[in-house]
Amino acid sequence: MIMKSVRVILLAGMASISFAILAQNKGEMPFTSSSAEAKKLMRSAWAAYADAKFDEGGKYVSQALEKDPQFGMAYAFNHLENTQEHEENLKKAAACQLSSDEKLLIEGLLRSRSNQSVEEYFDPLVTKYPKDYYLNLLVMLNHTNPKRRTEIGEMIIKRNSKFAPAYNLLGYAYMAQEDFQSAERNFTKYVALRPELANAHDSKGDYFMRVGKVEEAVAAYQRAAQLGMPSAKGRADVAKAKLKYQRLSDKDMQDIRTLVSNVSSAYLKRDADGVMQHYAGQALEFFPSQMINAGHANIRTRIGQVLQAGTYTTMDRKIEFIEGLGPIAIAWGTTKTAFKSNANGETYENQQEDMFVFRKQHDGQWKILTHHWVMTNQTANSETPDNNSAIRKVIDKWNYFIKPGEILSQKHVDTLAAIYSQHAVEITPDQRSFIGMANLRLRWGGFVGIKWAQFTQVPFPVNSFATVGPDASARKAIVWGIGDHSNSWNASDEVAQYLFPYVMILTNEKDGQWRVLVYHFYLE
Repeated sequence: MIMKSVRVILLAGMASISFAILAQNKGEMPFTSSSAEAKKLMRSAWAAYADAKFDEGGKYVSQALEKDPQFGMAYAFNHLENTQEHEENLKKAAACQLSSDEKLLIEGLLRSRSNQSVEEYFDPLVTKYPKDYYLNLLVMLNHTNPKRRTEIGEMIIKRNSKFAPAYNLLGYAYMAQEDFQSAERNFTKYVALRPELANAHDSKGDYFMRVGKVEEAVAAYQRAAQLGMPSAKGRADVAKAKLKYQRLSDKDMQDIRTLVSNVSSAYLKRDADGVMQHYAGQALEFFPSQMINAGHANIRTRIGQVLQAGTYTTMDRKIEFIEGLGPIAIAWGTTKTAFKSNANGETYENQQEDMFVFRKQHDGQWKILTHHWVMTNQTANSETPDNNSAIRKVIDKWNYFIKPGEILSQKHVDTLAAIYSQHAVEITPDQRSFIGMANLRLRWGGFVGIKWAQFTQVPFPVNSFATVGPDASARKAIVWGIGDHSNSWNASDEVAQYLFPYVMILTNEKDGQWRVLVYHFYLE
């Protein structure tokens, strides 16, 4: 029995060595598995993932795990579509029997997820396996150094000019660096090499959207949908909505800047009515504490009380950033003020950061719908978190708080509530406001029982955001985009689709978590 067991182990070891040598001869990183078939399936999975065929790649991974339930590399690429589950699978993979090179890859993938430096893990693999193009592609995709990402991509196509997926990732890498000429060149090459591949056209559509060629994006997304990528239809629909809801014109931006300037002038003239003519009737003010002052009459009262208490001798307000779609806009600026008190004659200087939501009214005039300000010394943050990553996670959770085909339940309401501030406000297209978590829960609860076909706001690059203040200390963010929301009402199978522009203000609260503070959307 013992001798037989040893013989089996030796034969298994010889088989593993022979497959490892074969992989080395092909220039590919060897996989550690007791099943030769499982290794082949994992290679097929990598190729499918590289073509954005995630369902197909997932099937290969599942089959590989059936052949070898202890296959570490299979766990590392299982359930890529579920962020939390994939992270758990990466940790499970790290506990399996792995070669030193596989350990480097998995540790690098784990560090990449938290945006940590990965050079010491990934670079040795690129050096050791220059002809393992799929491995190099994975390293490129997950590298946290943007410059290194493009270097690896260029090395891949220098060695193999026909390796189409590398052009795809290079296109995105250059687009992230705003080198749009290089991005277009790589996306065009990707399409030329793989004209039958849906993802090639889908990626070119993303490029067109980024550079504002929306009609071309619609055509590219529609072609991707025709070639078998259902999600591309949703992106085509969103692109069509962007044709309908155009970005702010130069005139719109100038009108908003003039409005803000006129508000400042009215403050300096102690003219409360002059200030209020630029506020919508349903306007809201958010104080630094996030306490809300709601409605034209209440805002007028506050401003009147301030102007009775003294005089602004300086109000230097600068709008740093304006964005928007259709009749809604969002802006960020800074204000320096000097206020002379009637009570003691002292002059008090302050500096604040302002976040505005503007709404174009029926008469074509822009008005302030919300104004939230934070004193500059209150934006300081001793830590330097990765704000961009944290904000993206919040928006992703908002986008995908319910899966397609699910019935909206109280569980989904709880999931949505968790990403909203307790002071949050949703402003509907008719400019009515639902203020505070209790009212929001009542509003969302009214939709319980409805079947949702999708809720896929296509996070980026269709939707975008900007942090307010220096990245290292940002406590606010402004977000805008086109929403794509479809559902089936009650028991009906008929799907109603809503495509709409929206804006948000996000806040980084005392517990360090980013949450939605203001959400306004528009539907005709």
